[in-house]
Amino acid sequence: MEYIFARTMEVQQLERELASESEALQKNVKSLHTPTLMRSLKRKVQLINWTLQLIELNPNIPNPGVEILIDCKIDSLETELSDAQSPWQSDRIFNEIRSLEWILFMIKILHSSMDRFIW
Repeated sequence: MEYIFARTMEVQQLERELASESEALQKNVKSLHTPTLMRSLKRKVQLINWTLQLIELNPNIPNPGVEILIDCKIDSLETELSDAQSPWQSDRIFNEIRSLEWILFMIKILHSSMDRFIW
């Protein structure tokens, strides 16, 4: 039995956008001299790559499915945030949540733009 995995146009567009953003951020990280900002951008790249891995491991997942998985990750980080012991730890977790929310925003923008092109 042969399985054919087909990504929707919407998911393919999301992959392209996230990969492009990841490459741009990686270039910016190399030119930074501020350790705090560098760590923040590196973590954002890691979260983008995490999202791309989710899509790659689940080729038939629609964008709403990706949104649900990211929401679950955000919920777990919010729980972790409430248990944070230091301001540094809180800041790190908050930055991760903000990066994941940005990824969700990208998904919603692509979803709304793809709706306009469906006849």
